[in-house]
Amino acid sequence: MDQPGRPPPPAASIGMAALGIVLGIPVTIYTFFGAALLTSSVWVAVGVLALLLAGAILGLRRTRSGRVRGLLIGFLIGWSVVTVVGAGLCITVLPQLG
Repeated sequence: MDQPGRPPPPAASIGMAALGIVLGIPVTIYTFFGAALLTSSVWVAVGVLALLLAGAILGLRRTRSGRVRGLLIGFLIGWSVVTVVGAGLCITVLPQLG
């Protein structure tokens, strides 16, 4: 598959990672609030997000496409940004939520 004289394909696409961040943040927020509103339980919403995270990690381990890997890495970065910001809000701004 590799041709002599050509560099190997990148492990992950930087542009797709940026797109994954842009898409990952709203998907995480909408998924959490959608599951929380549908089930009236924050714990079910957290479980849904955990399944979403597990699916992204499994997809990252299984795929060989640089574009898909970049998109999933960006999605995981977006998910972690939402998690850190949400935890920061619960701890500092609204401690009664934590």
